[in-house]
Amino acid sequence: MISWGYKRQAKLKRRSRGELCSPESPQVRPKRLHVLFLSVVLLFMTSCSSKNQPEEFEFYHLEQSDGYGFIYNGDAVHVDVPTEHKGKPVVAVMLFAFSGEFLESVFIPDSITEIIGSRSHTLPTPYITVCENNANFTAIDGILFSKDMTALLAYPENKRGDYIIPDSVEEIYAFFNHQYLTGVYIPAGIKPVFGYYEETGEELIIYRNLFMNCTALINIEVSEDNPYYTAIDGVLFSKDGKILVSYPAGRQDAEYIIPDGTEAIERSAFSRVAALETVRVPRSMTRVESNFFDCPLLTRIYVDMNEEDAMNDIQQVHNLWNRSNQPQMIYNDTDLDLNPESQTELPDIMTDSPFY
Repeated sequence: MISWGYKRQAKLKRRSRGELCSPESPQVRPKRLHVLFLSVVLLFMTSCSSKNQPEEFEFYHLEQSDGYGFIYNGDAVHVDVPTEHKGKPVVAVMLFAFSGEFLESVFIPDSITEIIGSRSHTLPTPYITVCENNANFTAIDGILFSKDMTALLAYPENKRGDYIIPDSVEEIYAFFNHQYLTGVYIPAGIKPVFGYYEETGEELIIYRNLFMNCTALINIEVSEDNPYYTAIDGVLFSKDGKILVSYPAGRQDAEYIIPDGTEAIERSAFSRVAALETVRVPRSMTRVESNFFDCPLLTRIYVDMNEEDAMNDIQQVHNLWNRSNQPQMIYNDTDLDLNPESQTELPDIMTDSPFY
């Protein structure tokens, strides 16, 4: 005879795979005399309905779909998202919908069709399961994806360690502010954001920091087959190495030498990097977006060109020092190659240079 504990475990495992669509499905004990009862139960299970509507839900009427979106701010450990409110369907997860302090898991029914809000700053995320009948979303091991697995939408905030992103994924909206992700592998399909310049119609490629404020992240790896990204010593760059996209915030190195040939530092590439004290900027640099946000120990930025050239040649150069306690800017006024890795013998006059 199978014990209740074993049955309970089996049910939970099926639930984690999305096989049970109703969070309130009764325990079914198939017997010959209960065939009719079993049929009724199975019909109820496939509806993915939920009658759990805690008072902590806040609902927002959406005129376009004539349904409701929701935010949950309660103190439950588990929440079943309701399928309807005031006789109309609950169709949307609002931005930062799951902000309950104690919330660990959420069940999403088949009525949910969209996530509303900035997809680059998505959900503080519990463990998610999704009804298998949902046409728009699915979940694997608590991680929320689009149904076709091309978009990674939410990553549980308590997951620890490294993560290999599935090969099917092309878009990432999931890791903002994650505190426990230590390493990540980016597959070949991940793409930047595409746009165009209004004046010329020329294509514009926007590289976002996909791992902004991931304070435990120490290493990024990229598939060699990815046509848009590469990793250099664990730091994320554009494929040609000209744009520094994301510096892992959890690294403990006190100094970082931006590789020669780098021409741009993307917006928020250095965000909440706790250990970094010194950054060296090469002569190849031509553009600096807003950077070095909340890097408390950063005190020195060495620029391998004289101040006048830096002001003339680097777009938005002021962004190098407008954050993080206004680090000291040190320029190279000697017109010598001051990259420590490229020097074997130094002129005596340079031995006291701040570049060394």
